[in-house]
Amino acid sequence: GSTKNIRKRIEQHNAGQVTSTKGRKPYELIYVEQYKTISEARSREHEIKKSRILKESILRSKIKALSSIG
Repeated sequence: GSTKNIRKRIEQHNAGQVTSTKGRKPYELIYVEQYKTISEARSREHEIKKSRILKESILRSKIKALSSIG
């Protein structure tokens, strides 16, 4: 989703205050992108959400980065 305060948004998800994610918690932030405008952010969010291949690619790159640390 889009937000100006990431920490607060994660807290809302984990407190069950977001209807669409209420039954699936706890949440942990694993990926962030920043944009200058909310319009750009929402466009990118839509692009990611509609593409399974893109979501899987983002997750694979995150897992690869984490495995190289440990």
